[in-house]
Amino acid sequence: MSANTQIATSPSPELLAYRSAHADWRRLLDGAEAAILSLGEEARQTAARFCTPAKAKKLVRVDGEDGTRCALRRVYEAQYAWLKVVPKARHEELVLAWQPTGAKLMESEDEAYKARRRMELLAYEVPDVLGAPGGSWHLVRSFSPWDSSGDESTARGKCAIRYRELRQVGYEVRAVVRLPKPLDPAKPAPVYRVLTFELWAWANEEGAHLARFQAPAQTVAQYIRAFANEGLNPVAATNHAVTVEMVDAADAWLPHHDGPASLPVKWERAEYGEDMPAKWGDPSR
Repeated sequence: MSANTQIATSPSPELLAYRSAHADWRRLLDGAEAAILSLGEEARQTAARFCTPAKAKKLVRVDGEDGTRCALRRVYEAQYAWLKVVPKARHEELVLAWQPTGAKLMESEDEAYKARRRMELLAYEVPDVLGAPGGSWHLVRSFSPWDSSGDESTARGKCAIRYRELRQVGYEVRAVVRLPKPLDPAKPAPVYRVLTFELWAWANEEGAHLARFQAPAQTVAQYIRAFANEGLNPVAATNHAVTVEMVDAADAWLPHHDGPASLPVKWERAEYGEDMPAKWGDPSR
């Protein structure tokens, strides 16, 4: 067990700043949910003006059953359903009437989004390892070939980079190759041999959220070179967040085996639906 897997007696200034930002984000998120659901009702009432009273009763209300994060998506899904009730001849007119409400929806979400980004950036710099008390295995990141331009090697490489970063921070980490469902002879063969590459960390509830973003102190060049060390194109692997000019400046087109790459990744294989935490147990025992 790592020597750093306990909450520090005195939380670092970075952790305190993160906690303050996290509280602000939650407050703004709750406020945004209420505003978005109110605007969703406003949009529903607007749609009701474009159809008969009988059809207006079919315009289902937007509610918050799925939680705050889903509120905006639920409004958009509801608007799509409402358009099916309103006569097609009036669709264009309704969409124009929705524009003021749409602008308010984006504004309500924008403040909470900015607060989230601020929280994530502060989390990146937190050196504390929140593993105990109350520690357990948490899935902190999952990398799917479907989300990596259909490339298993890219998903695997990204998971390996985060594995090394969290190991450097001080977490107990496990990397898992999750296999897809067993092949059904009556169905086509799966597109990928791997369902996801998973990253699990031993952390308490707060640490499980924090570990999604934490990383060791490193230069931009070191960050970019980590992709080359995995045989990845840094530009493609980061969806152009890293530019060709940045890669040239970091001299990172070729691998540089001079740092985090020396930490080997111990991949574990898991069947579809297999409960890995139950298999691992407490790393301190």
